[in-house]
Amino acid sequence: MDYTKSFRTECRRSALDLQERIMADLMSVGYRDQDAYVAAFGFNPQYSDEYNKEQIRKTTERPEFVRYLDRARKRIAGKHEEENPEEEFDPSLVSKERILQDLLLARKKVARGSREWIDMTKQIADITQAKKDEIKEEDTTIHYYLPLTCNNCELYLKHIKNR
Repeated sequence: MDYTKSFRTECRRSALDLQERIMADLMSVGYRDQDAYVAAFGFNPQYSDEYNKEQIRKTTERPEFVRYLDRARKRIAGKHEEENPEEEFDPSLVSKERILQDLLLARKKVARGSREWIDMTKQIADITQAKKDEIKEEDTTIHYYLPLTCNNCELYLKHIKNR
């Protein structure tokens, strides 16, 4: 399998070889340095643990590697903030209010009058209308609680008193 041209170009631009770039990318998404090293360079049982640790140290201390790793972490952190600034996705947090807030924020980022702006405005109107419909459909069920015996019923006792 061959790497893409953009991947190879980014490797040359950052002065990293392919495995170092892979290791940095894995570390930027949360892999520990040892795990990223094994995934990028492969596990070779012929080398001692000390040798592997020394190779990890040499790789992670290179200025080019550190620069690329910092850029990659910032890029991923920026994407994460765009996708979900406050918290990880939780289905219980998906509500009409939350969707409405997200749509309003997204609409601010789009040029007024553009096709996307118009579509978002329509979606906001739909959600707002759905919220109104939800309020109108309140539970109007009447619950009647019956006593265990008729001689304990308040209505029966009033009726007997009024006779």
